[in-house]
Amino acid sequence: MQPLDIRIPAARRAGADLPALMLSVPTLADADRITDICQEPDIQRWTTIPFPYSRQDATDFIEKVVTPGWESDRTYTWAIRELDAEDGNPCLVGMLGVLVTDSGRGEIGYWLASDARGRGTMHRALTDVIDLLFDPDGPFALPVLGWACLIDDDLPNWASWRTAWRLGFVREGRRRGVFRKNGRSFDEWTGSLLADEPREPSAPWDGPERVAG
Repeated sequence: MQPLDIRIPAARRAGADLPALMLSVPTLADADRITDICQEPDIQRWTTIPFPYSRQDATDFIEKVVTPGWESDRTYTWAIRELDAEDGNPCLVGMLGVLVTDSGRGEIGYWLASDARGRGTMHRALTDVIDLLFDPDGPFALPVLGWACLIDDDLPNWASWRTAWRLGFVREGRRRGVFRKNGRSFDEWTGSLLADEPREPSAPWDGPERVAG
C-alpha cells in the first residue's frame, strides 16, 4: 500500500488554540528528531525501543520497519507533526503505528514527545486514524483494534491507558512476561476497541487523578 497522509485542521479547546496536524510517513530526514525524542526517560521506560537509542536505531526503524511495513501491507506507521500556525512548517512530535495480525486484528501503538503533551495532540491524531482504520469502505476496514501498555514495577503506563480509555478501549486483562528488555521481564495490560463501539469511555476512569498525556 502507498502511504496515506492525514491532515487534521487546527482546533480550539478550553480557550487554547491547537495546531493543525499532519500525519505522514517518517523518512530518513526525521532520523535526528526521532533520535532526540527517544532519549526521553518516559519513552525509554514505556516503549519497546532499543536502549540505549542511537541514530542508527532511528534509521533502522525507518528503513526496516516503516518502509517495508507499508510495502507489505502489514504495518502502517505515521509521524505526528504539528504545523506552525504562522509558516505551516511541520515539527515531528510523535509516532503512531498499527500492526495487522494474520487474523486481521490491528494492534496500535504510539508515543509523544514530552513538550507536546497536555494539549490533546495524541487524542486528535488517534481519533482520525481510528476512523480511517475502521471505515468499512476505506483501505483498511479493520474489525477491531488492540492496545497494550507495559507494566513497570507493578505500575502501568497510566498516560497510555488514559489515552486509550478516552477513545472507548475496553481493558481486557494482564499478560505476564510478554516482553524482556535490559535483563528484565515485563507484564502488560491489554485492551480492545471494536469497529461498531462508541469512541468514548465505556467505564469510569480507574487511574490516578492527574495523568500526563
